[in-house]
Amino acid sequence: MYFVLLIIILFLLFLWKTKETYENISPNYSKVDNYNEFKYDSPSTVLEEQSWKPVGSGQRREKENSVDVQEPTNNLSLEDIKSYFFSLKKENVGSNTNKSGPTHCIGVWDKEWSQCSEQCGGGIQKKFYRVLQKAGPDGIPCSYEDGDSIDQKCNLLECPINCDGSWSKWSKCDQNCYSGTGNYGKTKRTYSIKTEAKDGYINNIFTKAIRCDHQDGDIENESCNTEPCAVDCEGNYKGFGACSNWCDGGVQQNTFQITKYPKSGWFDGVAVKGKECPKNIIQDCNTTAVCPK
Repeated sequence: MYFVLLIIILFLLFLWKTKETYENISPNYSKVDNYNEFKYDSPSTVLEEQSWKPVGSGQRREKENSVDVQEPTNNLSLEDIKSYFFSLKKENVGSNTNKSGPTHCIGVWDKEWSQCSEQCGGGIQKKFYRVLQKAGPDGIPCSYEDGDSIDQKCNLLECPINCDGSWSKWSKCDQNCYSGTGNYGKTKRTYSIKTEAKDGYINNIFTKAIRCDHQDGDIENESCNTEPCAVDCEGNYKGFGACSNWCDGGVQQNTFQITKYPKSGWFDGVAVKGKECPKNIIQDCNTTAVCPK
């Protein structure tokens, strides 16, 4: 009976001591939630993390009241956890009391991953480790250095591929100008698609690719050189007329008979003049005939 009462008293004493210790160390973790713009684990999850995370690589610590030195293992015993909790009890702000034990390192990982380095097609995002309190002499070190990071792949889905297409240059016009009858000149161009559109994902959200406005091989026709052509003079010579004098020399004229007068116009978009009409031909005649005296 006395043994059972002794067990109950020891258990209640343990609960009271644990509550007192947590109340003393909880202010140390209040800065965790407001450390900076990153979101970190809550104080409760920090304690949980410290209770299971490896104590470090190659570090030694001495057991309390013992000279035996052991290499730490990846698994902390209940005694290790209790020793850690009680050693975190620190003096309150403004108090002159001494620390109850060594200062252990307090560190947390970012709660959220950083922005992915790529929107699609595979990128990298990181989490960084933040040391909020460095370990003091004989304190348990953090498992990672301040600024250590871990990576994971992100946005692995394929990116959307937009259509890539373009028109060729306009062909040479099949007429130099508009003659006044029939159709205007024609020019054409052809549409070619280099890359077909393909839907994909941006930040893991389905996104439709931009389509081309035309199909591969589409042809556009357009009128060209619609300005009127220049008009050349047309006609013919009538032949030489009678000599102006039958002796002692005279003149005679060959007149050009005009059937179409010249007119200015255009040629491949450039203003030009029509061909002028030839002039009348005048020549001497009856130069050897001598008039009687």
